[in-house]
Amino acid sequence: MQHNPGSPRIRMAVLACSTTVLLAGAQQVLASSGDAWEEFQQDVERACLAAASGVLSEITGIQVDPYGSETYGFAVVLGIETGTTSQRIVACAYDKASQVAEVSGTFEP
Repeated sequence: MQHNPGSPRIRMAVLACSTTVLLAGAQQVLASSGDAWEEFQQDVERACLAAASGVLSEITGIQVDPYGSETYGFAVVLGIETGTTSQRIVACAYDKASQVAEVSGTFEP
């Protein structure tokens, strides 16, 4: 008995196998994407804290945008401005490609 690759039975088998493989792959991607976003947030936090340490002598808080933009991660860092007793805020931009963070000048809270 010869099987015609265009027969409905063969097409259904191929479709079923393809669907199973795609669903299994999608579950893996969904599971790892949560971990990837968490790792991204930790990278942004580390880089922004390091960058802000030149402007803020005592860092009292940080808030990281969970996803950022297509190109950048963002955070807002709160702390005591170096050489003063004043609490200030700096904005931080983290370049996803180079993995380098830069901070703005200070803002009053």
